[in-house]
Amino acid sequence: MNERGHPALRVLGGATLTLAGFALPTAGVWLGHHTGTWGLGVTMCTLGGVFLIAGPVLHAATREGKARAAVALLALGMPLLLLYCGMLRDELAFGDLTRYGTSAVCPVVSAKAITDEADATGATTYDYKLACPGGEIELRDATLTAPGTTKEVRYDPAGRTSAVMTGWEYYHHTQKLPVMPWVLAGLVAATALSWALAIASSRPGRQSGPGLVTRPGPP
Repeated sequence: MNERGHPALRVLGGATLTLAGFALPTAGVWLGHHTGTWGLGVTMCTLGGVFLIAGPVLHAATREGKARAAVALLALGMPLLLLYCGMLRDELAFGDLTRYGTSAVCPVVSAKAITDEADATGATTYDYKLACPGGEIELRDATLTAPGTTKEVRYDPAGRTSAVMTGWEYYHHTQKLPVMPWVLAGLVAATALSWALAIASSRPGRQSGPGLVTRPGPP
C-alpha cells in the first residue's frame, strides 16, 4: 500500500464515480420530465459529466495520465453525454405522446412571434394557444398560422408533455430514437478509453521519485 491508498480501493472509488456519472443524468432527465423541472435535469446531467471525468482522473497516478484521461472524456464523452440527455428527454416526451396522446385539428386562438437572437439567421418561432378538445393547449412551431385558422397537432390531454405538430415533427422524433443506444454505446466506449489511459499510467515502473526504483533504459 502506498500513500495514494490500496489500488483496489482506488478502483472501487473511481468505478463508483463512473456509475454515478451514468446514473445521475438518466435520473435527472426522468425526474425533469415527470416533474416539469428541467433545471434539475440539466444540473444532474452536468454533475454526471463531472463524475465521469473524476473517476479515471482520480485513479491515474501521473499528471500526464490524468490529463489524457480527462481529455479523452472531454473530447469524446461530453458531446455524447449531452446528446444522450437530449435524446432521452425526447424519448420520454414522445413515448408519452405515443401512449397517452391524441391527434386533433385545433383552432388557433393566438400567436406570438419569438425571435431567437442567438441564431445567426434570426429564425422566428411562434408560441400558439390552441383550442383543442379538452381545453386550451400551448404549442411552439416555426410556421406562421393566423388566428382563426387551424393546426393539426398531437397532444396529451392530461398535460404530461408538450404538444407537437403531427406529420413530420412527431414522426421525425420517433424515427430518431433508435439512434440513442448507439450514442450510449459511444459514451461507454469513451469512458472505457479514459479508464484505460488512467490505468496505464498507474502500472508499476511508470512512476519515479523518492523510494521508487525504475529500471534503467538501454544504453
